[in-house]
Amino acid sequence: MTPRKKSSKRKRDLAFHERNLRTSILSLLRREGSMPRVLIRERLNLTPAMVTRCIQRLERESLVGTEGRSRGTGGRLCRNVALSPKAGYVIGIEYNPEEIFTAVVNFAGRLDKRRSFPLPKAARDGNPQRLLAALYAAIADSRTAAARSRGLLGIAAVDPGIVDTVNGVTVASNVLPKWRSVPVCAQLAARFGVPVSLSNTANAILAAVDRLEMNRRYRDALYIEYREGIACAVKANGQQVLGSRGMAGEVTDPAAPDARAANREASAPPYLEEQAGLRAMLLELNEARHPAFPAGRPHREAMAAILALAREQDKTVAAVVERAWRRIGSAFGHLVNVLNPAVVVLDPHFGQAGDAALQALKQAMLNQMVPSLSDQVEIVVSKTEEPAAPVGAALVLLDELTFSGAIIRKT
Repeated sequence: MTPRKKSSKRKRDLAFHERNLRTSILSLLRREGSMPRVLIRERLNLTPAMVTRCIQRLERESLVGTEGRSRGTGGRLCRNVALSPKAGYVIGIEYNPEEIFTAVVNFAGRLDKRRSFPLPKAARDGNPQRLLAALYAAIADSRTAAARSRGLLGIAAVDPGIVDTVNGVTVASNVLPKWRSVPVCAQLAARFGVPVSLSNTANAILAAVDRLEMNRRYRDALYIEYREGIACAVKANGQQVLGSRGMAGEVTDPAAPDARAANREASAPPYLEEQAGLRAMLLELNEARHPAFPAGRPHREAMAAILALAREQDKTVAAVVERAWRRIGSAFGHLVNVLNPAVVVLDPHFGQAGDAALQALKQAMLNQMVPSLSDQVEIVVSKTEEPAAPVGAALVLLDELTFSGAIIRKT
């Protein structure tokens, strides 16, 4: 190898090494928050010169800045290095049969803006072409929320159905009947030219709760979602459990109710959602001829009304809700025995039906736990501001872009 080629190779190797160091610094700040340079140097075992050189480069790229002061190891006040909100932003987008929600989360992990958009009636059956058009419009509208940032870094989609996160495909949905086998990530990436992730609602909400409410202090957690469907999300040994294709967490069948019945043996027990889901409660209240729940009432309106009447101790509604909550508590109590989480986080809806229904759920769950676990597991209702799913999905995508080094300019 000639001296010139050796010199060129050495420069390429040095550039590659420095990119890795800059990625390590960003990843450290992403995991642990702002800190002084001396702590960065100690955590990554770098020389002062190398830390200074990397941070100066990151500052030129608008990826980091300074934020407040803290004491270093010698007790001296030092300026903190922090991720810069001006480096760009990710748009999280969640959709259901009635609305689209977006959240603009900047590179520093802070929420800039939330938006909501009514889903056009023509798209409410999940027609892929019409629903994708509505998603395109919502994302385009939300891009103006962070005009001072470097630009759109990625899109984090949150789907109400069963999703294949590895391939970025919605497999099926029980609330959007025609929304099946849709390559969501490929469609959004082609439209906007940025990385796109796809997750289900429960996993996205747990990501938000874990980061914003629990400050990642639990290594093992179980989140129980109650929306149009019932689902759960699991964090084990510090990582969310997504399964082989990212489909973990579903506790329902995406088929329509009549298809469920046709495809299942008569002796088989019903799915949990058929016993305790929103549709099951609405059916029971319809059969009881409750005046507040005529057939055809929109699900989100019905959910709010059911919870409000249960909280106000309407006898019929309260009895229906308590039966559903007990079934859910009993089912997930068995799962707690299998997973042994430190905390079970309940969807905010569980806390909106009143103390009696909430206590019924907790007691049913505790009744199924082995005694050694029931004394150790915390059961809490999430207080994270809604909608949490698009924020959580955006934060996860920011993690991925940072840890993978995709955010670093390759120069």
